[in-house]
Amino acid sequence: MGVGVVPTHRGHGYVDDLLAEITRQHADHGAPRITGTTDTTNAHMVVAFTRGGYTCTGVRMVLSATA
Repeated sequence: MGVGVVPTHRGHGYVDDLLAEITRQHADHGAPRITGTTDTTNAHMVVAFTRGGYTCTGVRMVLSATA
C-alpha cells in the first residue's frame, strides 16, 4: 500500500495525520510490528517517520548494472 500527499497539498502537515491514522489502524488491529519504507532521498518522509516515532532499522539498496 502506498500513501502520498499530492504536490498541491504538501507543506500543511497532512503527512503527519496520515501516518498517525495508518499507525493507529494497524495497532488497533493487533499488528505486532508496524513498518514503513521510503527512498533515502525522500528527506521529507524520513523526517515524518521520525516525528511519528518510527526508527530506522535498516537500509535497502537497489543496485543495477549495465550489460
